[in-house]
This record gives sequence, structure tokens and C-alpha cells, in this order.
Amino acid sequence: RGIKYVKKINIIVLVLVCIIYCFLNDTLALSYNSKMWIEDPVVGSENYEKLKVRGWVLSEDKDSQVMIYIDGKRTEGKINRSERNDVTNKISGYGGKESNPMPGFESTVDISGYKSGTHQLRVDLISKSGEILNSKVTSFRVRKATSKMWVEDPVVGSENYEKLKVRG
Repeated sequence: RGIKYVKKINIIVLVLVCIIYCFLNDTLALSYNSKMWIEDPVVGSENYEKLKVRGWVLSEDKDSQVMIYIDGKRTEGKINRSERNDVTNKISGYGGKESNPMPGFESTVDISGYKSGTHQLRVDLISKSGEILNSKVTSFRVRKATSKMWVEDPVVGSENYEKLKVRG
């Protein structure tokens, strides 16, 4: 009874260590190693009509895709991929340059339809089989542009005879 009990405890501890390791490394799937970073938008930044989303991903799955969500809804904009030698030269592993020829991603998302306030941005790295390899979340604020207007001409009480000059 004693040896079987110790083996069960060891297995439980091993499983718990694996779970904690996964959460600490922000990984949601273990089939491929991956790493991700969101560079823009900066947490809490104020944005008006357009939101620039930019960052990089590294993955052993060379066919993985980046998907962008705002408040849980997938965005419609095109996601451009680019070379990022600064990333591939600095961070080793994850398939290297062979699996990551274009680790950079950038998209401009129309946020004109979103209400003022804080919103959640999530970027997912999806494997060719459809599983989430990695996911990062940040927040940004939408601020509706305010406008001000002042009419300088015509001045109240002025008389105009032939042409009305409007200036402001």
C-alpha cells in the first residue's frame, strides 16, 4: 500500500506541475511550441477611428495563422505578415527562421462602430489543425472625437448688402 500511494502522489504532483507550467508560460496548447507578443496597441491607449494592431509570433507550426478579436468578435481586416529579423535573431527555438519566415503581423482595424470606453483585444495563433497555440490579451480605449466650432463672420448685428462672408 505504501509504494502505490507514493506513486499516485508523484503522478498527481507531476500533473499539477505541468498545469502550472502551462499557465505561467501563457500556452493554451502543447502540440507546438510558440511565443507571441503584441506591440500595438499599448495597454490603455486611446484610439479614435482606426486601431493599429502590431506584434510578432513564433511557432514550430509554419502554417499557423494569426487571428484578431475585439470584445470576443473576430475582426474583418486583412492581417499583413512581415519579416522580423530583430525577433528571429534575438529569440532562438520555435522552429527558427525556417518555420517563421514572416513572424511579424500588422492590421488596421476599423473601430468607428465601437462605443467610447475600454475594450479587449485578443490575438490568437491558430495551428493548421485549428487549435489555439497561443493567445495574448490586452486592452485599449476608444474615444470618440469631439468637435468645436466658432463662427467669426458674420458678426451678430452686422449688415451685409451684396455678399455674405462666412468665416470661422
